[in-house]
Parts: sequence; C-alpha cells; structure tokens
Amino acid sequence: MVFGHSPVRGSNNISLGNQSISNRRTSHGWLTATAVLVGAALVALGLYGTVRLVEGDKPPAESGTATGQVGAGGSAAKVVDDRELAAKILPDMDSVPTGWVLDDGFPAEGKCPPGCQGRLISVKTAYNVVTRGRWVWMEVHTFSSVEAAKASYFPVKRRLENEGEEWKDTLHPEPASSSSRYPVAQQSSISLQGLGSDEYEAISWSISSGGGWTSATGVSAVVRVGTVVAHVGVMDNGGHGGDNTLLQALTQAVVERAWQAQRGETPTALATCREPREC
Repeated sequence: MVFGHSPVRGSNNISLGNQSISNRRTSHGWLTATAVLVGAALVALGLYGTVRLVEGDKPPAESGTATGQVGAGGSAAKVVDDRELAAKILPDMDSVPTGWVLDDGFPAEGKCPPGCQGRLISVKTAYNVVTRGRWVWMEVHTFSSVEAAKASYFPVKRRLENEGEEWKDTLHPEPASSSSRYPVAQQSSISLQGLGSDEYEAISWSISSGGGWTSATGVSAVVRVGTVVAHVGVMDNGGHGGDNTLLQALTQAVVERAWQAQRGETPTALATCREPREC
C-alpha cells in the first residue's frame, strides 16, 4: 500500500492494493474520500449496450428473481461487453442513500488484479458519506465467459485477505509512541443473506490500539454473478461499526444490477436502504 499523507490530516492520495483513494476536507470540515475504480474508460455506445450469449450456469432460484432471468434452466448466461452498460451495474446517485457525494471523475478506469482471465471491462466508483465519516467504493469486472469469471473470482477475492492490515498501514503510517498504543487489525468472515449471486465472500475488519480504542472499521465483499465479478467495500474512519447493513444493501443492488445487465436491460435496482439512518 502506498499513500501520501494520513487521511486524518486531509491529504490527497492513498493506495490500497490497486485501489487509489483521494481525500479532502469540505468547507464544513468533513473528511471525504474516493476509491479509484478498476476498469476501462467509459465510452457512450448506446442506451442498452450490447451483450453476447454464452453457455453458463444459472443464478440461484430465490424469491424475487425474475422469470426468464439470465441462466434460468441452466441454458445460458450473457457477456457484458459494452462499457456504458458495465458502468451502470454500479449504483448511481439515484440508487444509493440520500446525502451521498459521488467523487469527481467517477466512474473511472482501472485494471483487474493479476490472475484475471478473459477480462473485458473493469469500472469502479466511489462515494463520500461525509456526515458519517464513511468511504464507499465499488468496482465491477466483466468477462468473456462464465468460466473466465469463475477463474478470475479468486484473484479478485484475494484482495480481502489482508484488507484490514492494508487499511491499518494506510491510516497509521507512523510508528506508535509506545508498543501499548500500536494499532492492531482484526479481521473475520461475515455472512450476507439472499444476494442472488453465484459465489461470494465477505469480511469485516477493525483497527484498535491500547485501551480498547477503535480507530476504524470496515466491511467488504466480492461476488460473482454469471460473467461478472464485483467488489464492494465500506470504511468507517470513526470506528463506529455497524456497516453490515449497508454492505448487504449495496452488494445486493450490485448483484441485481449485474443480472439486469446480463439480460441486456438498463440496470435500475436500488439499494434497499434509502435514508442514511437506515444503514
């Protein structure tokens, strides 16, 4: 991880793995931040975009899934090879809780981690939840087949393994004044319910020091949805915790929007929590 100055001091750049985050203080003194999205630059190629039919596995049959959803009956999944359509898998300002701020220049391009196979498009976005001290980032990768997405799910998922440690090194780059105050990162797996994805893994992490003081918490998930792999994360710089509800809402919205895109539809699914107090 590489970063310029501590976000507590209001600096400009942080790098978390291949996630580059810029931050600034608003005129009200709130700390804001962004995460730079992995993928290709957005190009307007049409209202609905293009999809290509490939053989693949079906999504799980859960309540609320549409009849004839991509892959229903195990017959087919679709490839999203249009940048505009891929970018719309990421929830926009009309799809996230009110009061969020989309950082300038997003959605933006990036790249899939080493080990990705058959990647077509990568896009990510970032939101500043200035009233809650949260940083939210979401990224999506589309692939040339279900098999390519399955293989690439694992290198994307590996980002979760040391996420807490990477955030610790980013937020606490300077040595502690004493060993009792040295920050410690803890991380554990969590469960998300009813996502409708083919595969997922989710974690929570916290950074604490002597005296039981928690300086930051976070939650993150990686999902595979047919030919799409997505990464969703939340970092709370105040250490308040309680971000599982928000992660569930955002990840479920991304999954639903990924299925919509694979049906050739314009993604419209909303985060289930619409007011900040709800999540």
